[in-house]
Amino acid sequence: MTTTTTPRFVQIFTQLRENYGAHDWDGVGNCPQRWKNKTGSVYILGPDVDVDKFTGSIEYADNYFEEFVAFVEETTEPYSGLEAWDTPLIISPSPKGGFFMELFQEAEFSSLRKGIKSKKTVTEIDQNGKHLSATVEYCMEDGQTLDREGLNEYFKVA
Repeated sequence: MTTTTTPRFVQIFTQLRENYGAHDWDGVGNCPQRWKNKTGSVYILGPDVDVDKFTGSIEYADNYFEEFVAFVEETTEPYSGLEAWDTPLIISPSPKGGFFMELFQEAEFSSLRKGIKSKKTVTEIDQNGKHLSATVEYCMEDGQTLDREGLNEYFKVA
């Protein structure tokens, strides 16, 4: 008998806040508190990502900014319930014990440069949220896949 299990995905929605009071603060005494909510992020974690470990790597707070988990949703469909404007980061474990965060963007580049169809950014962070590396890949309308240097060459020729 064969048993199949449906993959589990976790959607994490964060809230980013900026303390406008800190911009004029001279560092003496208590920092003024004038927090303003900003747009947070949406993360989609695959079945092999430790949710608690990941949230610990993205939450932070200081006198100027804070990002915290607003809510978590477990689902069998990774993109279910997302709004059209959401641009989720896809999370997978990295071999170094941290995480890869993959961001895929399309249809935003035609006003900048003709020929770019989409852009994929992969950032690796450690378990403390420190950025270890980042790569960017551009998918062109003619089918080519280029890194940043290749993109520069492409537009020198075009």
